[in-house]
Amino acid sequence: MRAVGIIVLVLVLVALAFGGFLYATREKSQDLGPLQAATSTRKTIPIAPIAGLAAVVLLMKRRHD
Repeated sequence: MRAVGIIVLVLVLVALAFGGFLYATREKSQDLGPLQAATSTRKTIPIAPIAGLAAVVLLMKRRHD
């Protein structure tokens, strides 16, 4: 259980540092026979700093109990 708490804490700290998670999607935009073109789009899943801070506080509180 302690290892899970440490992993969650690290993920929350990373999310706070970067403001969210980035991922890329790739879509086919043109298909002209043997020629194909694709576009890559980067998207962000924002994580509210308040939610991250609340998670850190809850983990610290649980650790002291």
